[in-house]
Amino acid sequence: MHQVIRGWFHSKLPWLVEEHAQSMIGRRGVSLSEVYEAAVRQGIMKKQRNINDTIRQEYFEKKVGMVKDHN
Repeated sequence: MHQVIRGWFHSKLPWLVEEHAQSMIGRRGVSLSEVYEAAVRQGIMKKQRNINDTIRQEYFEKKVGMVKDHN
């Protein structure tokens, strides 16, 4: 949803709203580093890092027996 909204605003106000990083992937002339930089500016990477950190922490806690797996 965020990508759609950002895309719409970018199409109307490109000088004000940056294109969503996901929609830049695979476009000719756009490097992966440019996509990554856009994702960092847009806060996407911070959200993904937080999700990954949570998953790692939960896995570690279950693996070493700090918490029980309730599945």
